[in-house]
Amino acid sequence: YDSLDWVDQIKEINSEITRDVCLTLLCDFNWRTRLVGSYFAAVKDYRDLIDIIGTHLLKSEVCCVGHIYALTLAFFNDERCIQYLNQYLDYYLTKPSLYFDQEDVMEAVLHLDRENKSDYFSGHLENWKIFQKERQTIKKNQVKEVEKTLEHQEGCTDLEDYLKDIQSSEVNEKVFSTENFDKKITTLRDLNQYCRKHR
Repeated sequence: YDSLDWVDQIKEINSEITRDVCLTLLCDFNWRTRLVGSYFAAVKDYRDLIDIIGTHLLKSEVCCVGHIYALTLAFFNDERCIQYLNQYLDYYLTKPSLYFDQEDVMEAVLHLDRENKSDYFSGHLENWKIFQKERQTIKKNQVKEVEKTLEHQEGCTDLEDYLKDIQSSEVNEKVFSTENFDKKITTLRDLNQYCRKHR
C-alpha cells in the first residue's frame, strides 16, 4: 500500500485486461483472483460486472476481498452500487458473529455520501454502535475460553496480560475517515483514465 510500483505494471498489461479475463477472475472461488478481477473491472470500467461484484459482496463467500468489492462499487458510484453497499450494512451490521468487511463498507458509504451529497452513512451509525458492543462481548467470551486453556499452562504472562487488557477494555467509538479510501479511489481513477486513453 505504501508503494505504487504496481500501477506501472498494470499499465503495461492494459491490453490484456479484457472483460473475459475479469469475468474469469471473478468467477473463480478464490479471494486472490476475485480481488484482482474486481479491481481490474474498475480499472477498465466494466460496469456490466457491477451486479456480480455486488452479489459477491453480499454473499461474503471468501475472505480478504470485501474491501476491494467496496472500493470498486464506490468507484463505479451508481444507484446499484449504493444499493449493494447499503444492503450489505443493513444485514451484516446485525450479525456480529459474522465479522467481515463492515468497517470498509461503512467507509465506502461515507465516501459516496461526501461525493454525492447524500446521507446514507448516518442511517447505519446506530447499528454500527450496537455491532461494536456485541463484537466486544464476543471477544470477551473468547478470552474466557482462552483463559481456561491457560490455567493449565505456565509462563504465559504476556498472553495473560493481553487477555486482561481485552477483558477490561471498553468499546471505543470509531472515528471514520475516508482519507485512505479517497487515495485508493484516486489511484483507480488515474488507472482508469490511462486505460481509456490507451485502448
